[in-house]
Amino acid sequence: MSLFETLRGAIEAISSNKMRTALTMLGIIIGVAAVITLSSLGAGVENMVSSSFSSLGTNRLVAMPKQPEDATEAAALTLRDAAALADPFNVPAAERVAPEIRGAFRVTRQKESVTVSVVGTNADMLAIGSFDMALGSFFAANDLAQNARVAVLGWDTYATLFPDGLYPLGQSIVVNGTPFEVIGVLEAKGGMFWTGSL
Repeated sequence: MSLFETLRGAIEAISSNKMRTALTMLGIIIGVAAVITLSSLGAGVENMVSSSFSSLGTNRLVAMPKQPEDATEAAALTLRDAAALADPFNVPAAERVAPEIRGAFRVTRQKESVTVSVVGTNADMLAIGSFDMALGSFFAANDLAQNARVAVLGWDTYATLFPDGLYPLGQSIVVNGTPFEVIGVLEAKGGMFWTGSL
């Protein structure tokens, strides 16, 4: 049987069974479209999860104190513990150490007010957290040495406290009744870490 006769037979079969042909084509089209859509969706979700975890870093370690079973108060690490971890004789592989304490506080500027997660840390957190500055600078070692009352705002907090677009650097905010000077604003960062934080 020649190729021409095969094609003619196929065309005749399609012409005589138009409904069956249309339904078969529709089934194939829907099946292929579903496979492509699900594959693309799966790849997109995988990329999103991978990028979220890679932003945390594969070489980071979080140290937390063990809670004794009979403890009446929560155990906490101290700045002395952080200094011990930063000592190259104790932990030679540690490049940076950033102690962190956080809590939810009311932050106000004039008539604007918002409750956010306020994080107390040191200058190493900028590199450890892979943050980028939108304005100003992050904490410096001399800020900590002088116990300076300075603050770096997360982008969402800046947008809430400065809705008029006022330049925030040098402006005063009040955190839980204590005034702080704004020295920087972090760039907006996706994900669940530091979003809306001071």
